[in-house]
Amino acid sequence: RDIAEMEKLLPDMILLAGGTDGGNKDCIIHNARMLAEYGINIPVVVAGNKVALDSIEDIFQEKGIFYRETENVMPRLNVLHVEPAREKIREIFMERITDAKGMHIAQDMINGILMPTPAAVLKAAELLSAGTDREDGLGDLIVVDIGGATTDVHSIADGEPTKPGITLRGLEEPFAKRTVEGDLGMRYSALSLWEASGTRKIRKYLQRDDVNIEEICRHRSDNVDHLPETAEDVIFDEAMAKVAVEMSLERHVGIIETLYTPMGVLFSQTGKDLTQVNCLIGTGGVLVESQNAADILKAGLFDEENPIYLKPQNPRLMLDQQYIFSAMGLLAQD
Repeated sequence: RDIAEMEKLLPDMILLAGGTDGGNKDCIIHNARMLAEYGINIPVVVAGNKVALDSIEDIFQEKGIFYRETENVMPRLNVLHVEPAREKIREIFMERITDAKGMHIAQDMINGILMPTPAAVLKAAELLSAGTDREDGLGDLIVVDIGGATTDVHSIADGEPTKPGITLRGLEEPFAKRTVEGDLGMRYSALSLWEASGTRKIRKYLQRDDVNIEEICRHRSDNVDHLPETAEDVIFDEAMAKVAVEMSLERHVGIIETLYTPMGVLFSQTGKDLTQVNCLIGTGGVLVESQNAADILKAGLFDEENPIYLKPQNPRLMLDQQYIFSAMGLLAQD
């Protein structure tokens, strides 16, 4: 049943992971067998316990499942190693997805430079942060990309605690991190944005009590080509964008927790501390077209009233005004 439900979501590929290297292999082998017996017709990236690879190869080859192997995303406990899996996903995207969706024609026209937009934006963010041989980069930064279906947040920073006396908990966070919020979008996900945030949060930014927020969000979700035609439309879109920025940053950054112990009060951090990043950069249609882009981005800043979220405190606010981030990522590709 789970596999049937997963297939209904029409994924482009499946990431099969599980177990540290040399650890438990039963779970990932069981899941591989379930996929094979169901006859899943979706590319599978195998990025789990390397001890299980031989068994998984036999299972998939017997059933004719298209798969590719790569390094374990968690080779040791609490150690993430995601770059090889990310690269393998991109390879399959280039090899299979572009052909299936007709994008190979475009690929031939542009000398093979083709990659998913989120990956291109992350690559551009890394380049902008690190700089080049001839020019210094901007240092630690965050990019917020507000789209019709998702809001993506990219952070380039180690995220280590910036204050003394704080201990880190949980998994190590990647230096270049991307999160995709599928329920925070301006059109396709407008209704789910309302469901996730609630009426009061949108109204906080809208500063009006005489509108039916659910109805307007539903209209945008049902009419994804809708463009703002009136001042009221623009104000509502900007309120939605502020909610998307606020909530996506809260989900992306680390949190600080207070622990009361016999030895006194302790503070622990889970995730990345992004309070001291140098720049917060906005991209996406609603930001590029807005006359109030800075106000929208400010919704993602550190909030003294809710200080557990380690959001940026005083970054330089910047805008991808010419919509060039994804193009930067393509040109930065080795």
